[in-house]
Amino acid sequence: MNEFKIASKIYHDYSFKEGNQHIASEYNLYHILKYAKEKNVTKVLEIGTGIGTILSLFQEAKKEGFLKISNYIGTEANEFCLEQIQLNCYNHDHSDLNSSIVSDGSQIDLNGFELAIIDGKAPYLEQVVTNLLSENALILIEGYREDQVNRIKSVLDLNKRPYDYFMRFSTWRNPPYGPFHQKFQAGHTIFFLNPTKNDREFCGKMRRLARLRYHGRKVVNFRSLVKIIG
Repeated sequence: MNEFKIASKIYHDYSFKEGNQHIASEYNLYHILKYAKEKNVTKVLEIGTGIGTILSLFQEAKKEGFLKISNYIGTEANEFCLEQIQLNCYNHDHSDLNSSIVSDGSQIDLNGFELAIIDGKAPYLEQVVTNLLSENALILIEGYREDQVNRIKSVLDLNKRPYDYFMRFSTWRNPPYGPFHQKFQAGHTIFFLNPTKNDREFCGKMRRLARLRYHGRKVVNFRSLVKIIG
């Protein structure tokens, strides 16, 4: 299975689960897999696991041999979400992904995460950025959370840590199923720490094309193109 098929399967499955207002967009699931594959990610930290969409994504990618991910740690304190994570991610898990859920950042007992996914208030965001990430980590912020983007930039600047980033507007229309009724799926902001020359060129290209892509999505449903190509 490729990244589109895995992301589409997980999004479809979770669209019909209780608490589906807590799930990640299909667009973000797809790009999370692409980033993880391109950077050979093995350790993932998710702040705000919700009902387990992204954990299931990595379990499926591991099971299908798409990623060689070894460790996942997520944070979640909501009792309803914790119950759903157990039902959705652990009762029928056939992957060998080493994963755990903790209630807050003080309980994270691992570091060197190559990918951090932020989808929540994250009161301990500064601790994550300063102490828990690998030298060349990626930080992905779901949605358009300007406050969290600015917090991350402030911490990285304070620690004099090189980075580049861009905001990725979604170019995919929502499928007919699922909990989201707006026309387009949610996008994300992605940070590259200690970026390579290729990383900087990629970020620059995506920033230059942002306006074109934003207006182009009104004409073309890029999801359909990816589905055909993938």
